[in-house]
Amino acid sequence: MPADVGTAMHYLALQLERTNRLLEALAPRYWSLDEVCRRNPTVPRATLIELLRERGIYRGQRGRAAAIPVEDVLRLEREIHGGGGS
Repeated sequence: MPADVGTAMHYLALQLERTNRLLEALAPRYWSLDEVCRRNPTVPRATLIELLRERGIYRGQRGRAAAIPVEDVLRLEREIHGGGGS
């Protein structure tokens, strides 16, 4: 019986790893300015734009050029909402 449990756990671990790789591949790498604003409804749009510009993340681009890297947005959100740490 222990061998069956070990085999099942190994199979589940492989499936979890495969699922995680698939989710990473499907996850967005960039967000639009509208999406960033939707994610932060308590922060005025003009303030978000100013913060993004100060950090060199957004320069007023339009269309595909306006794509904002998700990692930069998450970092900014941690700063805004006090989870940034020093």
